[in-house]
Amino acid sequence: MPKSFDAFITYAPGDVVWAKELKFALEGKGLKIWIDSEQVRPGEMRRQAWNRATEDSSSVAILISQSGLESEWAQDEYLRLIDRQNVVPFQLIPVLLRNPKAAGFLGNRAVVEFPDGSLSEERIAHLFFGITGKQLELPQRGKTATESESKLVERIAEEPSILAGGAIPNEAQQNAYRRIWEVLQTVRESGEALWKEASWPNLDAFAQALRNTSREINEKSPYFSTSHYNTLKDLISAFGDYKVGKERLIKLRHSGPSSGSLQDEWWASNFESQIRHNRRHLDEYVRLLDTMRELYHNKFFASEMTDARTEQEVVIVVHGIRTRGAWQKEIAAPLSQRGFIPASIDYGWFSVVPFLIPSCRRRKIDWFRDEYNRVITEYRTVPHLIAHSFGTYIALRALQKFAPTIRFKSVILCGCIVRQDYPWKEIFSQRLVGRVLNDRAELDNWAGTVQHFIGDAGPAGKAGFDYPDISQPNHPEWGHSDFFFVGNFKARWIPFLQGKALSNEEIPSLPPAFGFTLKVGIIMVLFALVLYVVLKSLLAR
Repeated sequence: MPKSFDAFITYAPGDVVWAKELKFALEGKGLKIWIDSEQVRPGEMRRQAWNRATEDSSSVAILISQSGLESEWAQDEYLRLIDRQNVVPFQLIPVLLRNPKAAGFLGNRAVVEFPDGSLSEERIAHLFFGITGKQLELPQRGKTATESESKLVERIAEEPSILAGGAIPNEAQQNAYRRIWEVLQTVRESGEALWKEASWPNLDAFAQALRNTSREINEKSPYFSTSHYNTLKDLISAFGDYKVGKERLIKLRHSGPSSGSLQDEWWASNFESQIRHNRRHLDEYVRLLDTMRELYHNKFFASEMTDARTEQEVVIVVHGIRTRGAWQKEIAAPLSQRGFIPASIDYGWFSVVPFLIPSCRRRKIDWFRDEYNRVITEYRTVPHLIAHSFGTYIALRALQKFAPTIRFKSVILCGCIVRQDYPWKEIFSQRLVGRVLNDRAELDNWAGTVQHFIGDAGPAGKAGFDYPDISQPNHPEWGHSDFFFVGNFKARWIPFLQGKALSNEEIPSLPPAFGFTLKVGIIMVLFALVLYVVLKSLLAR
């Protein structure tokens, strides 16, 4: 007799949140999951419900974490399930969460592991195989049922940035994108209803819409570009976080405060905290929906991007802190002479104090995203980037945070204060940038020390990035701001923007008068101070 559920998830109390996330991920693959928070009836004995779960489910996934082992729950539950198999047949699947130690009682039984707790497609597919005995086809390019689909997927996988003038989608792609947008709006509407009234009927409606959307995305995944598919997965994850949070809120509301004052305070604190969490999840999925809207607009109106302005080469130029970027004006003329359009963006004077405050830095990252959108809206082309110091920080953080809506043809960094482990491999795999030049300076003490008081900054401008496949020439005699002279602009930076390869012979020296002028200026200031003191003492006699 067919069973009502594909799998029963059993877990220790401390793993309830992750268990629900796993349930949501499996439901997104079309499975029906039994979990106690949804299936145990009021007044039902826990052991009775446990027996019913094993009877109604084809498989049982037991979550084993370190906390579950330490409380001895995991071993006791596993042995109960072994005994239960003598009465009711089901597939028993141990699921190891975050590398628990001392799980030797499992013997040589095959397991599914989630070592870092992330619900990756590969590991979900492995668990899906354990539950159903069927291999889940992952959304990989080039592996489809028919030859025509295979060719389509290969073409999509090689698709260049739409902003750079990619092909207009064919009818099958248009239908796929249109359908996904329709079901996303259904989820959004049910999510808004759930926000207005956190009730079980609204939660069920939201969960159903979410399951339908996840199924549609998986079915139509061959028609999406890689970046769009990844954004859709992030969106579904954000919807799922919101669902779990609203479910907790409903349970808190129904439980109500207890009689004791301390318990009342605990309830009120948790209730308010959950509302804040839900608001963040709501804001996140709304932001991702806006991202998808922009991506879809670019996809379907690509033809509008092919006018004469597409041939223009635009360079976004962004300065560092404690300056208004005088060098941005100096580089404008050389860029214009070589056919580039300089788009200097200015976030104003930014002193050390706000630089030390994370929220202030985050606002500048969002500001950069807005400025980027303004530039591409005006010129309708993917720009280049030249950034210095704090400008490198906000530009690269925005590139990472708002991918794939931010792209650059080429990137030039100097005085860079970004961490050495910046995920360039991921950036290149998503084709968010074409080429990168990281000009390093041996005497850049600012880039070398910033990491000690800004946790998410780093010394890439001095020590370089860990990623080997970008150009990172070192200048032994240069400091943090020694890059800004016409010789360097013309000999190195502009040729790099033009796609030319650079060699060590092309590295110019600082202007001959540069160091000399600086020393003379310092001497003159000191001489003036000494003269002022002497004259003042003479006049005082």
